[in-house]
Amino acid sequence: MENDYLEKSAVSKLGSEAKTVGVLNIIVGVLNCLTITGIITGVLYIITGMKAREAGDRFQNYSAFNDEAEEFRALESLGKYFQWMKITIIVSLVVMIIAIILSLVVESPGLYPGNSTYRSL
Repeated sequence: MENDYLEKSAVSKLGSEAKTVGVLNIIVGVLNCLTITGIITGVLYIITGMKAREAGDRFQNYSAFNDEAEEFRALESLGKYFQWMKITIIVSLVVMIIAIILSLVVESPGLYPGNSTYRSL
């Protein structure tokens, strides 16, 4: 009996934490969307946040009703959240690498002969 209570408590807490992470992902996504370069990752963060909230809702439903089908849906939703988070991280890294490369190319003084810092021998 006590194990059942502990399991429900842990599952309910997991659901609550997943919903909190979902809200934080959505906030980060909205803030990213305020910049031109952040729109792509911002939208992905918003979708990821919605997936985390969905998983949180399902875990809390499973905790409340102890329905095995809801447990399966909760685990499935959590898996979808991880898939979207993986995609978001990969795309974010690619965008950062492109931004770093572009900033190095644009700031490189030797590329522009008309630049005052360019000196020929």
